Amino acid sequence: ARAELTGLRSKSALLGQAEHEKVIVRAPIAGTVLMRHATPGSSVSSDGDPIMEIGDPDELWLVAEVFGWDLPLIQEGTKAMVNVFSVSDAIQAHVIRLGGSINLDTRRAEVYLALDSSGASLRGGMYAQVTFQAYVQGGISVPSTAILLKNDGRTFVYIARDDRRFEPREVEVGHPVE
Repeated sequence: ARAELTGLRSKSALLGQAEHEKVIVRAPIAGTVLMRHATPGSSVSSDGDPIMEIGDPDELWLVAEVFGWDLPLIQEGTKAMVNVFSVSDAIQAHVIRLGGSINLDTRRAEVYLALDSSGASLRGGMYAQVTFQAYVQGGISVPSTAILLKNDGRTFVYIARDDRRFEPREVEVGHPVE
């Protein structure tokens, strides 16, 4: 009973004095109201849905959905450029965390990015396009148009021997990178 009383006291400490059927609700953190879920006159409970979402707009994270086959090219710290359709300039960002699972319907995983500069004109829920600076281990990069696929599934590129002769070389194709 004492533990329950202590819990109720801490919850009630967030509430101010009732005044003419209004109750002042104090947030446990400082910030800006990002989203309001409750409307005037609605009832709320301590174990129900949140009334509001509070946060710091200068500390927005971006959540990108990345195909599972692209994940090996991305790691914590990977740099990225973010283009938000309603903002004229691209914003630099970096990966802070990779999601732990892949969505079975979309075959994508969440990648969390922190913006390197303040996004004063950004709001939660905006759509953006992210271009990652891919991490590639070793190997030589060639344009995908230079790779020839044979009927048996082998892949080749042609190497210039001199101005008039070319020699086919079988290659192992890695992951395509923009």
